[in-house]
Amino acid sequence: MIFDEAGAGGVSELDLDAQADNAQADNARVDGARVDAQVDAAGADDSADSRRADSGPDAPAAGDAVPGGRPAVVRVAHDSLSAEDAKLVILARSARLRAYVPRGGTATAEGAAVRDTDGRTYVAATVENTRERLTVSALTAAVVAAASSGARRFEAAAIVSDRLTGPLAGSGPDTADTASAPDVPAAVGAAGTSAAPGSGVPGVPGADDLLVLGEFGSGVPVFLAGSDGAARGRVTT
Repeated sequence: MIFDEAGAGGVSELDLDAQADNAQADNARVDGARVDAQVDAAGADDSADSRRADSGPDAPAAGDAVPGGRPAVVRVAHDSLSAEDAKLVILARSARLRAYVPRGGTATAEGAAVRDTDGRTYVAATVENTRERLTVSALTAAVVAAASSGARRFEAAAIVSDRLTGPLAGSGPDTADTASAPDVPAAVGAAGTSAAPGSGVPGVPGADDLLVLGEFGSGVPVFLAGSDGAARGRVTT
């Protein structure tokens, strides 16, 4: 036994060893807690960085078309359209004649028609602007006109353009049975729109146009016709 100078309150050597061991264990627990805290903090930073990367300006927004997920263009025979869908093409062709295209001319003029689930039809044409980014496409204008009138769901749409007069780039063979036509993605231009390879001309419809229509529901067919009024293809929102 070890006694203090007063000769009381004795403490054994075993007790001292036990106290030392307890102190070391406490220090180990503190060090372990510090390490765990550092790991947790690092993980939180990585998660935050990941969230920032996912939500950055170059990150794809939810629902946006991405490589490998662009709508497919299916070639169709004009006589396979229903009477109501053929009427959409006729109305879109008429609307195209009223396009405001002082710079691009007939090459950029488009007409569009959309039909809502109540059977009402809305038409519009391209409206160019000196600033290209302010140019309004026919399909976007038609959807805006319909939505402004209270339409919230659509059955079908049609676009008429000179750029749809020739064969559709990257589409499947002509067929009257559109249900069995192969879905082959169209060639995609730099702006994310379908275009003939190497043409340098944006295709129809533009990716933004499909997003505008798709805001009101997926699965809406958009019939693509040339200025001659003949439907040649179909895409779906």
